Amino acid sequence: MCLIDELNNINEVMYNNCTYYNELRSKSNELVQIFKKKSLKKFKQKDIEKYLKVLKAKNNKATTINNKLAYLSKCLNYTGIKVVIPYQKTQKADKSVINKNDFRKMRLTMQKNKELYNFSCIAYYTGLRANEILNIRMQHIKKEGNNYFLNLYNTKNHQNNFIPITRKLNFIFKNFQEFTLNYKQIHYELKKLDVTAHQFRHTFITNCYEKGLDSFTIMKLTNQKSLSVHQRYVHLQNKMLTTQINKI
Repeated sequence: MCLIDELNNINEVMYNNCTYYNELRSKSNELVQIFKKKSLKKFKQKDIEKYLKVLKAKNNKATTINNKLAYLSKCLNYTGIKVVIPYQKTQKADKSVINKNDFRKMRLTMQKNKELYNFSCIAYYTGLRANEILNIRMQHIKKEGNNYFLNLYNTKNHQNNFIPITRKLNFIFKNFQEFTLNYKQIHYELKKLDVTAHQFRHTFITNCYEKGLDSFTIMKLTNQKSLSVHQRYVHLQNKMLTTQINKI
């Protein structure tokens, strides 16, 4: 069995119905271009070093290199081949909060792109995950008096999440239009502003905590089930820490 057949079989077994299946096919094709018809069972340490050298020559970022090495490692492990994977050192992803001034500037920049503008405002003031926002439909929006609520049942945890919406978002939900942009397009546009979609979630949770909301309430609003996961989203700023220490 040649390399492409081996990789295709592994992709089917290990990643069947995976949302990023096309990305895996891209990695498979790259390996085939480099190693031609060589079988995974004949891979040795020198082949891994060769692959790393090629990836560096293409000016791949360290995170991209590690991602591709991880895929190859899983394929080799599946085949029963043991090698040392030379993962590259990377800087930990920045998950700091978006401060108010930066968010105001971002809103001014995004005004010409209505969908991106609405997405960012909803993300900033609700902490919803990107896909949860993009999947909001008219039937999810409920109104009681002057207040809007979202009844989401397509969340990451596959559970209903009925949450109140701040009145700062009334202008969006009053004349709501469903999103046509997908996650990749949102990610691409936000990258131009040097932020990520998930960074809004970190920001919302941190802002709630600094305003005095308890962890149980924040977890309920953001549909988090684990306290240990919740704690990773809280990034206390120096200003708040100073305020708290002065209370002692």
